[in-house]
Amino acid sequence: MAAASSAAGGPQQLFADLQVKFNAFKAQNDAVDIAVTTLASAAQGVFIGYLLGSFSVDPAGQSGSNPQVSAQLAALQKGGPWGQARNLGVFTGVNAGLSLAIKKARGGKEDVWGSMGAAFGAGVAFSLMSGAPSPLQSAFTTGAAFAGFNGLFYQVGAPRRWQLRAFGH
Repeated sequence: MAAASSAAGGPQQLFADLQVKFNAFKAQNDAVDIAVTTLASAAQGVFIGYLLGSFSVDPAGQSGSNPQVSAQLAALQKGGPWGQARNLGVFTGVNAGLSLAIKKARGGKEDVWGSMGAAFGAGVAFSLMSGAPSPLQSAFTTGAAFAGFNGLFYQVGAPRRWQLRAFGH
């Protein structure tokens, strides 16, 4: 009978019913919510990474004349589309999972420090998966760089906070 009522409401009602069931499944406990969020974000990252990795274009058209540009381009395209898919999938999955885990561990608090912590972890995972030469040093520096950039983007992306600070509130 429920299927008949969903079909009577059309695809939008069916989608709404599935969304309610999915959210109820995720709300079972924090571990399930974090795992599902991590996997869903990783799948999205794999899709986007493969799509971007399949575009093997030399933007300047002159990488052959500059060995440094050629080396950077080769490193960027290392592993082909599936290598890019793996790296971006790991990065987006770890970032989303850690963001949610940190937010839940801090009682729902979402701020620049939680964002930077998740970005650091995602940068470390990205560096380890991409096969950098000295793994520990590269993992730390990549994690720190990603955390720094993410913190900067978090602060710049919140103009309301800047306005309030400018007026002494």
